[in-house]
Amino acid sequence: MPIIEGYAIVSRDGMIANADGSHPETLKIEADQSFFRAGLQRSRAIAHGRHSGGDGAELSSGRRLIVTRRVDTLSIDPVNAKAVLWNPAGASLAEACRLLSLGDRDALAVVGGTDVFGVFLAMGYDAFFLSRAAGVEIPRGRPVFPGGVPPQSALTRHGMALRESRVMDADKALVLEVWKRV
Repeated sequence: MPIIEGYAIVSRDGMIANADGSHPETLKIEADQSFFRAGLQRSRAIAHGRHSGGDGAELSSGRRLIVTRRVDTLSIDPVNAKAVLWNPAGASLAEACRLLSLGDRDALAVVGGTDVFGVFLAMGYDAFFLSRAAGVEIPRGRPVFPGGVPPQSALTRHGMALRESRVMDADKALVLEVWKRV
């Protein structure tokens, strides 16, 4: 199995998106974007939902694992030969990783949305990089994990511990928390 790393930026109230699923401009903070892009460049593949693939060019050229209920098990994306459509209810992550040629030392970057973050939370992250933007609030937004519990609580309940916390942008009140499997 690959090394599973989650990447999310959340508002003060723990939201990753507006109610309609769109990513708010207020959460597009350069310090986080730079950290995120560097993480994706280190990863061998990126996992995301149908609508949460990101909007950067770095996502369009690499391998992707698209989590979806539109297929029964696994299939190569008819639009992108480097992408695998995966239904976790019909195929294991190990099967999906074999189709993507991911090895034990390869990193799989999980970039969302809520349901996708939840699928991998249940399986177990090796690391989760949680950027918190304390100056941003998204009322009635979409949470990181299903159920709307604060992300720190969900990570702790799933065997993760906060290993590092550092200010990424003091002016934007942006802090990076690095969570690791216990």
